[in-house]
Amino acid sequence: MRQPASQRSGVKNDHVGAADRSAKLAVVVVNYNGGELLADCIASLLAAVAASAAEIAIVIVDNASSDGSAAAAARLGAVDVLPMSANLGFGSAANAGIEATSSDWVALVNADATVAPEALAAFLECERSVPANVGVVAPQIRFASDGTTLNSAGMEVDELGVAYGRLVGHSAEEANEPASVFAASGAGAFLRRSMLEEVGLFDERYFLYFEDVDLCWRAQALGWKVRYEPQIVIHHQHSAFTTQNSPLKFYHVGRNRIRTLAKNAPTPLLRRHALRMVTNDTLYVLYVAIAVRSLAPLRGRIDGLRDWRAFRAGAQPVEVPLAPAGSLGAALRRRWVATRNSFDAGAQ
Repeated sequence: MRQPASQRSGVKNDHVGAADRSAKLAVVVVNYNGGELLADCIASLLAAVAASAAEIAIVIVDNASSDGSAAAAARLGAVDVLPMSANLGFGSAANAGIEATSSDWVALVNADATVAPEALAAFLECERSVPANVGVVAPQIRFASDGTTLNSAGMEVDELGVAYGRLVGHSAEEANEPASVFAASGAGAFLRRSMLEEVGLFDERYFLYFEDVDLCWRAQALGWKVRYEPQIVIHHQHSAFTTQNSPLKFYHVGRNRIRTLAKNAPTPLLRRHALRMVTNDTLYVLYVAIAVRSLAPLRGRIDGLRDWRAFRAGAQPVEVPLAPAGSLGAALRRRWVATRNSFDAGAQ
């Protein structure tokens, strides 16, 4: 059984979120050695809160940072800082922040992202009209590298279990209409608390990557919808903390992709697409081994397969709408866009 946030952090957190008992929105930021990026994130959030003229709590959940960024945030006085006892990963920290608040909605914003000045006011405006079955609102996320290119307009998952940013690489002007999407990126997502109470929180076994897809997949299976709202704009320093081509990212994406299929993919879907899934992943692993000289994607997938029974146990997957299976070429094009616009692009 997952421990309450107060036990995981080793501190009492009753004060956190006390100001949002009747609030519509609280913002949770997971931090691990965020440095100046965290400072920029907080500054943008404070400006957006002021522009919204609403009561919005900001909670920084700190995964035992050693760079002084959490202490600097605490000195601001305008945010709550919830310390974790160790680096527990994104899911555990995000869950602690969610549990420490009680607003109707919780926004997750990456520490390497900034929100536009009108973003929170735009959410509060659209929240009044979104249907009651919308459990997740996905903002428009742009690469911070140029501020106009889409990182994602919501996320999609195809029949092979490949998750990707919708319209990644396109101009933001091409995604100015609301739309139903499969998921919202953990870099920026607005979660309805009543949805979380029914579906559950993030799976803390993931540590990093794909926990957002898993949560939205579980929500879709229970009838909840995800809605993309373009007027809510976030700028993201893509892969600022893990770097685009790091073994850490390759490993966790590979492992958790397999785990997510184990938890959520119905058996008929797996039977229909098993051969193409294996072929697609084999070709991708070979590409990274040659182009980046890394076997981390392979190690991640092997460990994911080792976990298959544990993640499949007790699962009752149901059919949900998925995008048509894409090509490896399309995936590599998306990867090229992400690499070109990543925080560490100069080192590529």
